[in-house]
Amino acid sequence: MNKQYRANEDSSSEDSSNEDSSNKKRLTNEELIAFIEQVCAHEYMSLEEIAKRVGKSTRHLINRIIPRMIEMERLVKLYHDNHPNQKYKTKESK
Repeated sequence: MNKQYRANEDSSSEDSSNEDSSNKKRLTNEELIAFIEQVCAHEYMSLEEIAKRVGKSTRHLINRIIPRMIEMERLVKLYHDNHPNQKYKTKESK
């Protein structure tokens, strides 16, 4: 059991791409948007999945960040309407 704990401890200190709850650095909105773009770059993700990855509440993301990213054309919806299983993906550059 100690080996597993140590492995997790070592991997969290080496890989800064995984958001750790002990990491207390506050991101600017622009940094958060860039982080969400990375998280959603390869596949559509639900609001809950995005929130878990970036360490923010779903409420904050859906009320402030996601609509801004859609307006800025940096994120696209899987469904055009307000679908209960809505997912988001980074808009591909042309």
